[in-house]
Amino acid sequence: MTESRAKLSVNPKEGKMRDSEKNKERSRADSASAAELAALRQRIAELEAAVAKRKQAEEQLEVSLRKKVVLLQEIHHRIKNSLQVISSLLDLQSATIQDPQAVQAFRESRDRIKAIALVYDSLYRTQDVARIDMAEYIQSEVSHLFIAYGLDGAVAADVQVDDVSLDVDVAIPCGLIVNELVTNALKYAFPARGSRVNGKENKVCIKLRAKACEIAPADEQCPRSEFTLVVRDNGVGLPTDVDPENPSSLGLQLVDVLAKQIGGTVEVDRSKGTAFKITFAEQSP
Repeated sequence: MTESRAKLSVNPKEGKMRDSEKNKERSRADSASAAELAALRQRIAELEAAVAKRKQAEEQLEVSLRKKVVLLQEIHHRIKNSLQVISSLLDLQSATIQDPQAVQAFRESRDRIKAIALVYDSLYRTQDVARIDMAEYIQSEVSHLFIAYGLDGAVAADVQVDDVSLDVDVAIPCGLIVNELVTNALKYAFPARGSRVNGKENKVCIKLRAKACEIAPADEQCPRSEFTLVVRDNGVGLPTDVDPENPSSLGLQLVDVLAKQIGGTVEVDRSKGTAFKITFAEQSP
């Protein structure tokens, strides 16, 4: 009985010791949790500061980009105006010349300058300062040529251009090629203006088709797209003494040079009128 009481008298002390140990463990756990919470709060504050700093940098970059876009548009606008001034000067000069061949040469030079000016006009009017909407551009160019040659109504224009855009360095040569080939068709394909050739409606068809290229090996540069430009007329056809592979006229020489400039090839079909087919690929940056 006495031993039992002794044992019972020891139990409360042990219980207190255990409680004390538990309190210490709880205190250490609370301290660790508080430290972790403080570290977490500090990390959150650092992340919030980093996000705010990045957002500020993005806003500054966006403002800088908008300024550069406006600046480029202004440059394009000034280039377009300068080209229009040159075009007007050629018009004024041609009015003082009596030689029909010289007048024609001045007018063709004017049309070439106009073709380039249309590119910069398109760049000025859009947010994309590096690429040209070819459907709108070619339609405007062809309309200008038909009006300039007084054949709007006598010859039909059939413009079929896919919804594609080209880099300026490709769009300008492409536009000049269209200018030369359409000009040749309007000048030579329909000698008797207003009269039908072979009983058919006089027509000049301009097509630009895009075709996605297959993926090239990783170590090779893969073209973004392959394009086919066709300018066809149903007129009297090229004279037999004209060799498209060794042209003597300035217009066809330009077509050959410009096609090579964009890495293209030129094919000519004389079966029904005249058709020029230029195949080229726009390379990825």
